[in-house]
Amino acid sequence: MPADAKAKQRLKTELLFCFLLLVILIVFFVMCMGYHPTARRAPLVVMTPLTVMVLGQILILGRRYLLERSREDSDEKSLFLEIKTRKAGKAFLLIVSLLILIALIYLVGLIPATAVFLIVFLRFVSRERWVLSLVLGLSVPAVLYVIFQVLLHIYLYPGLIDRYI
Repeated sequence: MPADAKAKQRLKTELLFCFLLLVILIVFFVMCMGYHPTARRAPLVVMTPLTVMVLGQILILGRRYLLERSREDSDEKSLFLEIKTRKAGKAFLLIVSLLILIALIYLVGLIPATAVFLIVFLRFVSRERWVLSLVLGLSVPAVLYVIFQVLLHIYLYPGLIDRYI
């Protein structure tokens, strides 16, 4: 199979994956609407930006697919694919990270999951310094706690571990 055909097939596979992920998100969104209003906040907080990012990725991949079909120069095409493939890998890493965040929220609750996620994501994925990762990772959940639980009296999802301890 020529390199161009492999690249086009990979692009189609990525688009299919994004559409599948979008369908899964829509199914979870519909399921979430059956929850008690307090219980549906945490999944909606995660699903809304994830849905927007998946739609954005579908637009990017769709545009790239259309550009691939119209490009004739193979040198420009291979450079374009190399740059876009790196970006697609980063987007995939972000989607996987957000799915891990959903699992963490389900297990330990929104506030601790946000802290752990931000520290790990900022330090190892974004390659920020430890100080910045720790400051942001601990201050953002603290601000969320103060805004929602102290000021608005909206109790965020505590997680499974909190229920059984």
